Amino acid sequence: AVFVEGSIFHTTVIPVGGYHLTHDLVAGLRGPFSHVEELKLQYGSCMPSQIDAEEIVEMETFGGQRTKEVSRRRIAEILQARIEEILEMIYIDVKRAGFDDMVAAGLVFTGGTAQLPGLIELSEMVLRMPVRKGMPNGMQGLSDSLNSPAYATSVGLLHWAAAEEKPDNGNGNGNGIGKLDLKMPGVNLGGFAGAARKWIKTLIPK
Repeated sequence: AVFVEGSIFHTTVIPVGGYHLTHDLVAGLRGPFSHVEELKLQYGSCMPSQIDAEEIVEMETFGGQRTKEVSRRRIAEILQARIEEILEMIYIDVKRAGFDDMVAAGLVFTGGTAQLPGLIELSEMVLRMPVRKGMPNGMQGLSDSLNSPAYATSVGLLHWAAAEEKPDNGNGNGNGIGKLDLKMPGVNLGGFAGAARKWIKTLIPK
């Protein structure tokens, strides 16, 4: 989405993300999806130049009966190729929509893949604009484990729901948005906010 002065000016869907990164690793490294996903999270990077060429990690093979060694730099090379493709798709879409000269503030990444090491540096090199990770803010009563780009959109939706269903009580910023309390007193649990509240609770570690 492209925001101008706080309002959405353009939206689109680019149907490529973290799943496709893992799928590329499955094809390139020839290992089971679940294990390759763990490799991506633990050893992934999209800047091969920052990885020691001699660094080796072990991975399971299909069937799980033996392991094999793979270069961590090879993992980064596979991830870099897909990330560059995604960045090109973003640039082309924004340029086609005519907003390429309206994003002076840069790009904000949310979601789990935003935590991939090297993503910010690579994105700034490819797009030639400022890039940062979007983090949840204004949280109160939520687990520290949710303070991550992976939950930025979810927390943002809860802020929006609370603002829509609860009038400003003087603690917000004039539109009903203040600190987000997981308990959300006064919010109708039968509506969207209630459903969102129940859903976000399932994400919080017990």
